[in-house]
This record gives sequence, C-alpha cells and structure tokens, in this order.
Amino acid sequence: MNVPTIQIETTRALLAWMEEKPPVSIRQPPADLQIRQYHMDTIEISQEAAKVYIDQSEAFEDAGLNPPLKSSHEWLNEMKQTVFSYIQKKMEEGKQLRAIELNGGGGKVIASLAKENGKIFEFDVTLAWIPENMFKVTFDVDTGHLSFHAPRKEPDISVQKNDPEIVAPRWRINYYLAQRGSIEFSVQGNYVDQTL
Repeated sequence: MNVPTIQIETTRALLAWMEEKPPVSIRQPPADLQIRQYHMDTIEISQEAAKVYIDQSEAFEDAGLNPPLKSSHEWLNEMKQTVFSYIQKKMEEGKQLRAIELNGGGGKVIASLAKENGKIFEFDVTLAWIPENMFKVTFDVDTGHLSFHAPRKEPDISVQKNDPEIVAPRWRINYYLAQRGSIEFSVQGNYVDQTL
C-alpha cells in the first residue's frame, strides 16, 4: 500500500551584524606658558673717594719757607737776641774804656777793641739737602670705599594648563537578517485518504 508522506523542509534564519568601531581621538594642547624675565638688573654702586693728606711743614721749615706768622715770630726772637747781644757787647766795651784811667795802658784796650770790631764777617758754608730727610714729608691715606649692590629679580612665570581633548564616539553594532527562515510542506504519494 502506498501511503502518502509529508515531507517538511525548513531553512534556518541567519542573523548577521556589522560593527562600527570609530577610533578614539586624544589631543593634548600644550600648556600656556608665560615667562617675563628682567634681563637688566639694577646695579647700585656706591663710591667714596680715597683721600691723601701730605704734611710738608717740616720740609718747608728746612727750606726756610715758614708760614708768615711763624716766620715773624722767629725773626722777632732772633732780633731780640741780636739786640741783647749787641747791647751787652757795647756795655762790656764801655766798661773797658771807662777803666782806662784806672788801669792805665789805654792804648792796649783801644787797640784790642779796634781789632775786635774790625773783623770781616765770616760765613760758614755747609752742603745740605733740603729737606734734610725724606721722612720729613709725611703721608696719611684715608682709603676710600667702593660697594656694589645688585638685587636679583626673579622671573615671573605663569603656567595655564589645558585639559586633554578626548573624542570617543560610541561603538555600534547593527544586526540584520542575513537569511530568512522558511518551512515547506510537501506530500508524497498518490493517494490521500481524505476521510481520515
């Protein structure tokens, strides 16, 4: 007996997907840096000049170059000494002349006085250095003073950081039906008992 059969054919449904993975972009902008540098510092210089004191008074005295006031005092003293010596000498001569009558022999006294007063002036010449000694000129030095002051100026540095710029787009997965599922029925055989 030929019994009809039902044949079922199915096709699976196939799913597929497509991925979108855009790249991540990271950009780091550099920091904003501002530097202000004082290239020329201020230099303060303080100077006090040296002073040299020279004392030549003793050397001038050796050369006879005294100040007027001092010279006048010296001349006055010498003049007094000369006048007193002259007066004393004349007094001695007067005593000798007065004693002629007492002692007799007046000719000897007068001759002696004439010989004494008739002398030619004598000068003593000596060789000397003016000033006699180099150390009679004295030096006194007041040293000067030189100071420097250079205040240091630090640079002004200002830094402004910038955050990184990150672009990270979302990844996507798109699903789609690559193959539809299907089912097919077929009957095989000549006869079909429709009463059943």
